[in-house]
Amino acid sequence: MSYSKFKKACIRKNPDFMRIEDDASITSEVRDEWLHQGMLSELVSYVTSNYDTVSSKPMGFIVPIREKLVNDNETELLIKLFKKLIKVHTEDLWLYLPQLKNVGGTLNSEQLEDRRQRVNAAQSGALTLLGHYVHDLKALSYSDVAYLELLDNLLAHLKVPKKPRPKITV
Repeated sequence: MSYSKFKKACIRKNPDFMRIEDDASITSEVRDEWLHQGMLSELVSYVTSNYDTVSSKPMGFIVPIREKLVNDNETELLIKLFKKLIKVHTEDLWLYLPQLKNVGGTLNSEQLEDRRQRVNAAQSGALTLLGHYVHDLKALSYSDVAYLELLDNLLAHLKVPKKPRPKITV
């Protein structure tokens, strides 16, 4: 429901919205209007209903929503938002990770490099989101201390992906 409502608001802003390639300014305007109007549950619903790592909104789109949720002490909406975002990044990681083995040599070097980039993007996206999630929950003085300890422990034992060194070719 909120997905179509958001798209209709974008079309009201610009009737050519669905035909233009750079729609970021329009979606940002509608997002900001909804934030100002306090339509937080609709915004979270919109983001979680159509979020994927390939075609979705950049993290910059989500930052103002996160900030507003923290400022308004909307813990449940924040949890709903982060769980979906982290889930999508983690699912992508598990989808592309086995493909790096290239069993049977079915992928050429370009396809293999594309998979590596997707794995790195999914991994770093999930870790970044997890860090923001823990930070925001602490800012809200979230009452489930055991849950926060589990998240802190998880973050402490995960490795942030490093940029690979270039291969030397002779």
